[in-house]
Amino acid sequence: MSFPAFRGVVLVFALLAAISPRAALAAGGRVALVIGNGAYTQAPALANPANDAELLTASLKHIGFDVVSATDASRRSLLDAVAEFGRRAQNAEIALFFYAGHGLEVGGRNWILPVDANVEASTDLPVAAVKVDDVLEVMELSGARVRLVFLDACRNNPLPRSLSRAVGRGLARIDVSAAGTMIAFSAAPGTVALDGAGRNSPFSTALAKHIVEPGVEMRQMMARVRADVVTSTGEKQVPWVNEAVVGEYFLAGTSGGEETTPAPSGGAPAASGRSDDIAVELAFWDSVKDSKDKTMLELYVQKYPQGSFRDIAEAKIAMLDRPSSDRSPTPQINTQSGNTSGSQPDAQAQLENAARQFVAGFNAAFSAPADQAVASVYNIYAAQVDFYGKTFSVADIARDKAGLIARWPQRSYRSPENEMSIFCNPVANSCNVSTRVYWSVSSAARGKTAGGISQTDLKLDFSSGAPRVVYENSQTLSRN
Repeated sequence: MSFPAFRGVVLVFALLAAISPRAALAAGGRVALVIGNGAYTQAPALANPANDAELLTASLKHIGFDVVSATDASRRSLLDAVAEFGRRAQNAEIALFFYAGHGLEVGGRNWILPVDANVEASTDLPVAAVKVDDVLEVMELSGARVRLVFLDACRNNPLPRSLSRAVGRGLARIDVSAAGTMIAFSAAPGTVALDGAGRNSPFSTALAKHIVEPGVEMRQMMARVRADVVTSTGEKQVPWVNEAVVGEYFLAGTSGGEETTPAPSGGAPAASGRSDDIAVELAFWDSVKDSKDKTMLELYVQKYPQGSFRDIAEAKIAMLDRPSSDRSPTPQINTQSGNTSGSQPDAQAQLENAARQFVAGFNAAFSAPADQAVASVYNIYAAQVDFYGKTFSVADIARDKAGLIARWPQRSYRSPENEMSIFCNPVANSCNVSTRVYWSVSSAARGKTAGGISQTDLKLDFSSGAPRVVYENSQTLSRN
């Protein structure tokens, strides 16, 4: 694909009008794109970027960001992530981009390298890499009020030695011309950043630590990041910031519990004040998240009462507390020998009726109070789901839903039966459902409301008896 074609693809995706309810709910809030590339096939591998992306994702979710993330992304995966980011960031209050991995400057232009980039000459870059300017353009076209960019990519030139004369050292300075933009490099323009000796780079460690601190305006936050990096690298690395943001923004809320001064409309609720080491919490959660012993999950909740994964842990505990007979929200279907009992027409009618009841329960579950809504995820979805074009685990979906529910405490969803199309296959024990969903959401604390009509498509799998969602996608048809 030529460079002009690449730009066209990104812009078309960023301007798509049909976005999912998930993207619609994110509008007016905070959306982030986090990329960590280290497993390069044609360039030196990097140990830290995947860890850096994981660490920043946890920190950003903790302060209310809806995060699109990709680790060790190919060029195709990277473009897909940028496109999804553009969709979700439509009219967001804050759009944030973080990249860790190989980056380079050629002729004053900065490029980030996918893990499958094969660059033998500078002319390969437009078809093998992604230009930072194009990601910035997507952010501007999204209409996000504030755009924040963090580049931990100022490493040594990864290209063949024969190309070194054409490639600058580190990354080139990016001048900020659009109001509302901040760009932060992990090292000053023309200098090289360090990977550090630990699990994470010095810049990512400092950024993840300070971005969750309440009462810290974001320029002050970057000053603290700079001080940490300078100290931890023995003054060998100095982060650089260029910004044209009007007003003050407290990404983790003010120390008094307010969101910002002045408060931007639609930001996430203020953080609770926790300043624990996110990396330690993430490692602890990874060790207990798949446990069938609720004592381990209760230990996480006890240790991190305001933790990033508390809602998911409590939902898992609630599920483990229930008798197995109470864990299905819909009638059981007899699937002995891979088929329903009775004649084919009777079996199909039974499946269709169960699917119709399931949709009603699906809408009721996500209209319920927060704790019930999050807990219901584990009764609704299969272990792995094709979720808006990406493969998500049920835990990923619970985390995604928990973020939306936190932003919109009041929710209402309904699907009229006369606007529902259901096709079931008794042999495959599955149903495809296409339904219109009339939805409204609000947040009294933020003074925000939204609503509209969406077309939602589900695939239900009955093979385990109770239906489980194995595919979900939708698009917004209209907004109030």
